[in-house]
Amino acid sequence: MMETTVNYWTCLELAEALEQTMRNDLWSTAGRIAQTASRITSKPEELVAALKKFEVQQAALSAAAELSQTTVATMKHQSDHWSKAG
Repeated sequence: MMETTVNYWTCLELAEALEQTMRNDLWSTAGRIAQTASRITSKPEELVAALKKFEVQQAALSAAAELSQTTVATMKHQSDHWSKAG
């Protein structure tokens, strides 16, 4: 993986851009920003926090997509079986 050094203010701009794209549900753009930001060698705390938020959001989106693809078990309706309570 290629690493690079970027000044502090550029890192802050990347962190802000990453958070803004996540808020606007622009996930492909956020992914590219995160990929670029991950290559920076000395990340400030703000950029590290934004990258962690991105990872959490990606994991949540992945889990939601996986859940939506699973099949839901259905119960067979038996009209001759009624509760005798009451």
